[in-house]
Parts: sequence; structure tokens; C-alpha cells
Amino acid sequence: MRLVIDGDACPAKQAILKLAKKHVVEVILITSIAHYSDYPDCTYIVVDNQPEAVDMAIMNQVKKGDVVITGDYGLAAMVMPKVDWVLSPRGRVYNEGNIDQLLLQRHLVKKEIRSGGRVKGPAQYTGSDQQRLLDILERIFRRNN
Repeated sequence: MRLVIDGDACPAKQAILKLAKKHVVEVILITSIAHYSDYPDCTYIVVDNQPEAVDMAIMNQVKKGDVVITGDYGLAAMVMPKVDWVLSPRGRVYNEGNIDQLLLQRHLVKKEIRSGGRVKGPAQYTGSDQQRLLDILERIFRRNN
């Protein structure tokens, strides 16, 4: 098992890396050059600051048995058939039962914005969001060790 993180959209990277180290889980952190930081204890891949560059790098890295963390519904839908788990940074599990609705919501929001409308942004990331994610990862790691 490996943990592949969309580093451009994951505010809990430090906590995730600490948990993965505790369970001896390999971590691949992929970010664009615009979000570069130094993260030890993982394979750190930096890509160009182009649209979808991180998504394509993740698609090229993942395989069966992996866990992916991303806030991007489109990427989640693309990697779901290739991996065992896809999670949001807020601890939501993406699956066949919810991904179509999430993609539809994303489409409707983008359509509203294109027509000049205003939409409410996502809620602020909280400690309980991070804890929910860490709890799910803990269960996944324990199950696979």
C-alpha cells in the first residue's frame, strides 16, 4: 500500500506524513512548483504549474492497493477504478455511490459562475475535518498491516 497525496489541495500534509511514518506507509506527495515546500519522509514529486499537471502525474503514479487523497472530484473519479481508496482532505470517502452527484454539483457551480452568478465557497478547513481524515487513514492502515 502507498499513499498518494494531491499536495496542491491538502492542508493536512504534515499530520498525514506523521501518521504514515508511524504505520510505515510509503507516501508520494505530488505538487506543482507553485506549492513547493520541503517535506521529508516521502517521495516528493514537483510538476509544472500548468492546469491538470498534478492530476496527470497522480494518474501516472497510482496503482491497485494505493490510497489517494485529493479534493478534486474529477481526479477522484478518474483514479477510483485504479486504486483501493480515494479520500478528500476532509475525510470524505469518494465511491461509486457519491461521485456522480459530486461531479454534477461541480458542473452546476461552474455553470453558475460562467453565467455571472455568485456561489458560496467551501467552508473553512477545521481541526475536525483533519481528525476525520486521520481517523479514516488510521483504520485503512491498520486493516492493511
